[in-house]
Amino acid sequence: MNRFGPCFISRQAASGGRSRLAVAALVLALWQAAASPAPAYQIGGLQGATAAEQLADLLQRRVQEFYTLVQNRQIPRAEEYVTKASRHRLREQIGNPFLGFKVVAVEVRPDGKSATVAAELTVLAPFATAPVPMRRTSTWVMEEGEWRIDIPEPPANTLESQLGKGGSEPAKPEQLKFEGHTYGMGVLKPGERGLARFPFQNVTNHVVRIAEVATGCECLVVKTKQMEYQPGEKGHLEIEFDSTNFEFLYDQTVVVRTVPDDVKSYLRVLAQVVPRAIAFPENKPAQN
Repeated sequence: MNRFGPCFISRQAASGGRSRLAVAALVLALWQAAASPAPAYQIGGLQGATAAEQLADLLQRRVQEFYTLVQNRQIPRAEEYVTKASRHRLREQIGNPFLGFKVVAVEVRPDGKSATVAAELTVLAPFATAPVPMRRTSTWVMEEGEWRIDIPEPPANTLESQLGKGGSEPAKPEQLKFEGHTYGMGVLKPGERGLARFPFQNVTNHVVRIAEVATGCECLVVKTKQMEYQPGEKGHLEIEFDSTNFEFLYDQTVVVRTVPDDVKSYLRVLAQVVPRAIAFPENKPAQN
């Protein structure tokens, strides 16, 4: 049964009762929040009511939105989250996509006009065989009534340390040519599992092997068993998503590395996880 949108709200209102109207208002608010570009949140979050806590909560949302846009290569939109004076540096410091990120700490200074943010980016580094976490500390300032990141001038030869993106070498052509690089699994209830399916074909004249699939999240599990493909052979990469610990929009980059030419393909997995308040409403007996 569809529990989203105006139909659900009007149906609840028609049944009467202040409690149901309150639930309907909550549904609409949560659904509107889900439309933002923020990624899936682990259960929990800032719930403070003081002015300082509200500033920190707003900042955390802006940080989440900024890194989501950068991860998905939506650079023009990401620039809106950067101070005007440092906006040009964003494109200069962008390299390859990172696998995932999480906000580690948000500290708003007493004046409420600047803050320090620590984020952990999961990246594939040239010297590592598995994804590694990289800490990035950034300064955010209040500009024109909204939080914006101030990107500093990069130190020499350390672009990777600025945004944790990897090197700047041009991408190699795919050996396994994927038909599409983004898969949306639709709407899931918390605890349901979705399956992303990426068809591909070996477009080379030699055997190609999938050497690694880096998901950046334990909630993603590779289900495909066949790892070697003959010239011209077709196949598909299946990745299962466990939505248990997530709500709202889930958005994750997956890196597929193939050999012998050590080529990386970047895939994107999407899902909309219904908030728990909507998916599992409390069933209280009606009071007389």
